[in-house]
Amino acid sequence: VSTQSTGSSKMMRRPKLANFDESWKEISRVTNAVMSESAVGIDEWCEQITAVYYLCMAMPTPLAEPLYNKLKDYLVAHVQDCREKVLNIDNDILPMYNSLYKTYSRGAVYLDNLFM
Repeated sequence: VSTQSTGSSKMMRRPKLANFDESWKEISRVTNAVMSESAVGIDEWCEQITAVYYLCMAMPTPLAEPLYNKLKDYLVAHVQDCREKVLNIDNDILPMYNSLYKTYSRGAVYLDNLFM
């Protein structure tokens, strides 16, 4: 849908029905890739930004809260997994901790951009 505004064309995103489970499946796959520093293509990235938008603006009921809860659950499980990796190191844990911390920090920045 496009509208005319002072002579220029703009795309409008309108709320629509959303399939939460289908959308979360794709969003979580990209979330996992980002948090493990795997490559995500620009088209796939843009599709997930749009999916997040449509979930948050879903009609008749926005799905932002279930999306937040799923992301929170994912991050808690991810941090627990990182903790286990650190605890299972027999020798110097600092290099492993440092690596996991840097990966998590970079991934969190990307997730902030995805969910902003």
